[in-house]
Amino acid sequence: MTLEHVASSKRIGVVGYVTLHGEGAASEPDDVQCGIRVPITGTELYGDGLEVTDPFLRFEVRGKRHASFFTDFDYRSELHT
Repeated sequence: MTLEHVASSKRIGVVGYVTLHGEGAASEPDDVQCGIRVPITGTELYGDGLEVTDPFLRFEVRGKRHASFFTDFDYRSELHT
């Protein structure tokens, strides 16, 4: 997984599955809510590119200035034996 978070540009990628790039805030910080399990506040960005390369789902969106969503998150893996 690759992450790039600079002031005006955000990029996330998971090799072989998805790449997303957004820049330029389209809303005020914490102005947008996303209901993934619990409400999470974040900022809507202008999306510059979305490419999904999952073997079972492939598509690409470029140059349409689609919406993307930026928020802080905590990613972790728990090993169960």
